[in-house]
Amino acid sequence: MMTGNGYKRCKCRQDGRELGARCPKLRRANGSWNPHHGTWHGKEEVPAGPDGKRIYLRLGGFATETELVAFYEAAGRLLDIPEPGPEGHEARMEILSMVKAAHRKRAPLPAHEELQRKFQAGQPLRSITFGEYWNRWVERRRQLKDIRKSSLIVYLCHHDVHFGEILDHVRLDRIFVSTVERVFTRIDEKNAEILAARRSEDPDVRKSVRGPGSPGPRQNSEYRPRSESCWPPSCANTWSPSMPPPW
Repeated sequence: MMTGNGYKRCKCRQDGRELGARCPKLRRANGSWNPHHGTWHGKEEVPAGPDGKRIYLRLGGFATETELVAFYEAAGRLLDIPEPGPEGHEARMEILSMVKAAHRKRAPLPAHEELQRKFQAGQPLRSITFGEYWNRWVERRRQLKDIRKSSLIVYLCHHDVHFGEILDHVRLDRIFVSTVERVFTRIDEKNAEILAARRSEDPDVRKSVRGPGSPGPRQNSEYRPRSESCWPPSCANTWSPSMPPPW
């Protein structure tokens, strides 16, 4: 269990140099820590990577030793989620980065249960938007070449025309069936705009919509059940990034 191996430092200077842990004001006359001077810092070793290089979690600025120990204990539980050894190194380094970011921003640490669930499901550990996930998914398909190029072009077209503007800024864990319904609502709105432009008496307006087609009610209704059928029974109202995009 991580405890931080706490010690105190301060910003006092002597001859232009910071004293840090050597400041005499950090301790009382009896050798105990002075609670009114300096802040608590910690240092714990994290399992080394495949190259054997030693890795440490060094953090400071804690007001009390209790606060330091509580933070390091929680951080240690998170860092224990990946399997030990080289197999879990990449995920452990990502969690280490998340711990440092939370401390730097004075934000809560990620919830252990949620992070463990994501790791076990093979989902991204960080909260990312659909747009970020989509870009990774497309790049992965291009690298693996596991789908036909023509199919990927169709997917990209659907993204750019239909659902990208609605979903790209939404976090993956905030995508619900109601979110996807907004995609279809926007398609209906675009259809109405195109049809209105085609009926316009202005030839320039009619010309502006001559090229793009629009999915009619029948095609739109075919999209809708296919999309909703992608939700598994256990996740009736949410979409999981462990599944392929439902389009």
